[in-house]
Amino acid sequence: MALQTSGAISLNQIHTEAGGTSGTTVSINDADIRGLTAASGYTIPTSSGSTIDFGDFYGATAWTHVLTQGNYNSQYIGKFATVVGSISPTTWSGYSIYTFARLNINSTNNLWFYLTGTMAANIFSSLSFEATDGTVVSVDNADAYSGQAGSYRYWTWDSADFDTGHYAKMVSTFDGSGTINVVIS
Repeated sequence: MALQTSGAISLNQIHTEAGGTSGTTVSINDADIRGLTAASGYTIPTSSGSTIDFGDFYGATAWTHVLTQGNYNSQYIGKFATVVGSISPTTWSGYSIYTFARLNINSTNNLWFYLTGTMAANIFSSLSFEATDGTVVSVDNADAYSGQAGSYRYWTWDSADFDTGHYAKMVSTFDGSGTINVVIS
């Protein structure tokens, strides 16, 4: 969820948005604090020690990408003949995001993630997204089936790779409508 857009904002609120534990030690110069995504019209300085104002964090979020779903069968796909949906920004860590979708193959729903290029399978540690009910659902890279297919690296997760209850949240969230907030870390 994003931070509020007006009123008093505390370092603890900023810390928890960045993924920290409420009430634990934090500094405004911590990389995760300065790594939050600024809301439109705001800028969060990223250099440690640079001047920063708590107002810079209005509307800031830890979510790094927004997926706009294309249709029920393929929320964001560039892999096949027709591109459906979109993701913004379209790159992560210098690689183009080619597919991020729930695909139903042989009556089994899998989460698919593709990047263009040749890279190690462990280039990221997890994918997280905000489910329709606000729950943060994460899948670990180590649990994915991964492979290199020509100029694409792919990762897939099936029901066994999700925490209890989170597989159903993935299926209901990736329903082909609306937007989904995503973090690749």
